[in-house]
Amino acid sequence: SEYVGTGGCLIVEILQRQEDVDDIDAAKFFFDDLADANGCDSAEQHGRHIFASQVVTVGGFGGNTREEDTEHDVSQNLVPNLAETVYNACTCIGIQRIAMGRDHDISGRKRTDQETRTTKIELCALRL
Repeated sequence: SEYVGTGGCLIVEILQRQEDVDDIDAAKFFFDDLADANGCDSAEQHGRHIFASQVVTVGGFGGNTREEDTEHDVSQNLVPNLAETVYNACTCIGIQRIAMGRDHDISGRKRTDQETRTTKIELCALRL
């Protein structure tokens, strides 16, 4: 398989809400931000690519359903009991070519000169 790894990991970050980024663009915004931090090439065919992206609702159905929340389809809600308020979860699945070392490896090579691996990224930005 092209996706080589030793396992998975879950990373949780609390980030400042980007008011100038719409929900529909939020997953791509944070995916690209992560890719830049990982030193990925910006060209899609070489360093990063998003396969699927969507915005889904979470919360709002935990026993205290408000009248204005009844328009939301409960079957499409990822985490209905998260909170009384409906929030958007901006999600995407993609790949990034990530350097396998720090900013410099023990030989002094820069991150861009190091071995890279294709890593599957599953990202969810919960916009509170």
